[in-house]
Amino acid sequence: MMFVAQISFGLFLRFKPDFDIEAVYQGAIEWVQTGTFANYYDYYYHFPNNLGAMTFLHFFFSIASLFGFEDYFLVV
Repeated sequence: MMFVAQISFGLFLRFKPDFDIEAVYQGAIEWVQTGTFANYYDYYYHFPNNLGAMTFLHFFFSIASLFGFEDYFLVV
């Protein structure tokens, strides 16, 4: 029951990432879906410190995509 409650609250608290979090989150999704994150090259040229976070998310998103998940927000 606790798992169902946590998933329900997690869905209720969903938000649209903005600024740096958006670049990390959407960059990881684009990397999984297309094999590159070309739309974010300029961002990561200026802020390479966020490449680790994007790679971390890419790892989990790619595992989720193997199982057919398309809602990557649930994975995080």
